Amino acid sequence: MNVKLGKRTLATQGIIVGVVALFLISLYFLMGFDAHLHPEDTVAKTYDNTNTFFYKWYWLFAGVFLLLLILYSVWGVIQGFRNKECIPVKIADKTKKYGFLLSQLVGRDFKSKYKRSFLGIFWSFLNPLMMMGVQYIIFSKLFGNASIINFPVYLLIGVVFFSFISESSNNGLVSITANATLINKVYVPKYIYPISKLLSSAINFTISLVPLLAIVLITQIPGATWPSDPGTIIVLVLGCIVLFTMAVLMLFAFALGLSMLLSTVMVFFRDIQFLWGVLVTIWMYGTPIFYSIKTVDANGNHLVEPHSLPWFVINCNPLYHFIDFSREVFIYGRCPNIVTIGICALAAVVMLLLGASVFRWKQDKFVLYI
Repeated sequence: MNVKLGKRTLATQGIIVGVVALFLISLYFLMGFDAHLHPEDTVAKTYDNTNTFFYKWYWLFAGVFLLLLILYSVWGVIQGFRNKECIPVKIADKTKKYGFLLSQLVGRDFKSKYKRSFLGIFWSFLNPLMMMGVQYIIFSKLFGNASIINFPVYLLIGVVFFSFISESSNNGLVSITANATLINKVYVPKYIYPISKLLSSAINFTISLVPLLAIVLITQIPGATWPSDPGTIIVLVLGCIVLFTMAVLMLFAFALGLSMLLSTVMVFFRDIQFLWGVLVTIWMYGTPIFYSIKTVDANGNHLVEPHSLPWFVINCNPLYHFIDFSREVFIYGRCPNIVTIGICALAAVVMLLLGASVFRWKQDKFVLYI
């Protein structure tokens, strides 16, 4: 009997269950909370989560999920006392063992990106602002997208999120082939390399959130009707933080799965590095970054007709739902539609499992092809 491992497993699983339970309670409360920052929004009626079947039976679904998690945690603790590690403990041990190497790889990537650059890290602030400025002038003034509520924030959220996906996928694509020398000389888990690329991109993403928050404060959400009760405002701010954190974590999981999948394909099919650049461009125009599929003109016509082929293609784009999730939080101050939350969670889990499975399946053959 390994008492030390059992206690460590109990602490780890207890933290996980506590965080998940707190998240489920917060999500239930936030789904029923709407600050109504824009009462004139005609789309608001479609975001009434309280009338959905899932919301009415929320605690049944949440209770079953929490019960399964508790049963898994109990099983993990029993395995711990039997000197067997469960998955969360294995992840914690690997993180502790290879944490220094991971930090060195992330630091190397981050420093090399701004090497000999005069402005250095400030490009992480300036790049999204410059992209937003150019696209704002073009698509707001020339194409009439100024009708979109708080278009600068709407546009910058799309720019920041797509830039992260583009950077993380391009870096993850070469994460194995670029470290071929290191892989052939030193044994470390190969998944360290795509994770390090993702973390370096995540740092840039986090820095780019600063100008996003600045634009939110500067624009002060024109036309918004703020609650007069300070307590409601506090709940609104805390709710936005919780929901946005949720969106970012799901985005990171999606990006990690995509990076692991692309890095595996790159080892066996080098032409993917050229093909992926084209696919990213197509992906950009297929994502509503500077336009909205919900826009309705003066005659009541939609920019993208509902249930048409373009509408269907855009709604099959997981990145659109990640961006839409964050726009609902930042612009409207409300919890996104349950369908949007479900699609984001499903896309993150499926992509992470797919990328990790393919990576694990082929990783032993990497040394034969790099």
